[in-house]
Amino acid sequence: MSSHQRVEIQPETMHPALTRGGLDSFQRLRIEGFAHNLGDFLQTNSGILLPPSGVVTRYQQLGSERLRSMADRSQIPRIASEIGRLSSVLTGSKITDNGCLVNRRIKPDNLGLYLTSLAEKDWGSPAFDGPNEIDEIRLCDCEECLNTRHYDFEFSRPTLRERRTEFDIRFYTKLPSGEIETIWGDVLPRPDISLAEFWGFVKKCYPYVSYEKSVLSPTSVSQIRFIQQTGCWESWQYYTKPDNGLNWQYDGYGRLNTRFKVKHINPETGEIFYKNRVGHMLAHRVVWGSSGRRLLDDYVLNHLCGYKRCCNPLHLEQVKVGHNTAHAKKMHEAIRALDQK
Repeated sequence: MSSHQRVEIQPETMHPALTRGGLDSFQRLRIEGFAHNLGDFLQTNSGILLPPSGVVTRYQQLGSERLRSMADRSQIPRIASEIGRLSSVLTGSKITDNGCLVNRRIKPDNLGLYLTSLAEKDWGSPAFDGPNEIDEIRLCDCEECLNTRHYDFEFSRPTLRERRTEFDIRFYTKLPSGEIETIWGDVLPRPDISLAEFWGFVKKCYPYVSYEKSVLSPTSVSQIRFIQQTGCWESWQYYTKPDNGLNWQYDGYGRLNTRFKVKHINPETGEIFYKNRVGHMLAHRVVWGSSGRRLLDDYVLNHLCGYKRCCNPLHLEQVKVGHNTAHAKKMHEAIRALDQK
C-alpha cells in the first residue's frame, strides 16, 4: 500500500474484519452461533480462518436489506440510485464454499469500483486509496470476491493511518542469538519463543476450546496479531490522541473488546449476582491475567518492547510506577537521538 506497510497476519487466526457484523453495522459477530469447533471454519491458503458460509448468507441478506433502507431514506435521487444498484449487486452475488461473494455480471475491470463503493457504505468512510490496492488487502483466495469482510479495509482506512503508536522496525535489532535488542537497551526473547507462547495462548481460546472455557472471546482473539520481526502481539483496537486534541481516546494503548463480570445487588432482596458485559479493556492487562499471571498490588506493567499495542506477556514486566516512568524516559531519549541522526 502507498502509505502504510502491512503487518503479516499469523496463520490460523481470524482477522478482526471477519468478526464485524456487516453493512452499516459496527457490532461484532457472535461467531460461536455459527461455528462450534475448529473444523467448522474455512481456511485460506495463507492460513487465515474464515467463518462458515452460513455467516455470509445471513449478512448478505441483512446487508441487502440495509442498503435498500438507506436508498429509501436518501433525499438525493442519484445517491439513492447508486445504493439501490449496490443492493442488487449484493443480492445477485453467489456465495462460494469459502464464503466469498461472486457476481459474474461484474466485469473484472469494474470489480474494484463496486468493492470500493460497498466498502464505503459498509465502513462509513473511504476504505482505502483506490481499487489498485485490492490485491494487497485481500484476506481470502478469491480474486473476484465482493465480501467486504474478506478485505483488510479497517487496517487500511486513511483515518487509522499515520498513528504515533505504529510499530517502527528501526527500534529493534536482531542479535546473533536470535534475541531482539531495542535501541534503549532491553533484550526481548527470540520471536520463535514468543510465537510458541502465542500459540499456547490461542489454543486456550474458542474455537480450540469450548466457548465457556475460552479465556478470551472470539472477537478479542481475532484482534491480536503476531509481528514476525519482534514477536510482539499487536492488539487491534487502539486509541491515540490526534494533533488537534479532540479525541478523548488518547493513551495509545491497545484495547480488546472482551468479556468481564459486573456485580449487581438486588435492592429488594439484597441478593448478589453477576452479569456478563463486553467492553474495551487494556489489552496488555487482559492478556496478562488471561495467561494465568497475577499483577501484584501497587505494581504496573511495563512494555520492554516499548510498543503500547503489544500484549505479549514475555515483553512485559511488573514494576513500580517510578521504574515504569524511568523506563519511558530512557526509551523516549533513545528515540529522539535516533530521529536526530
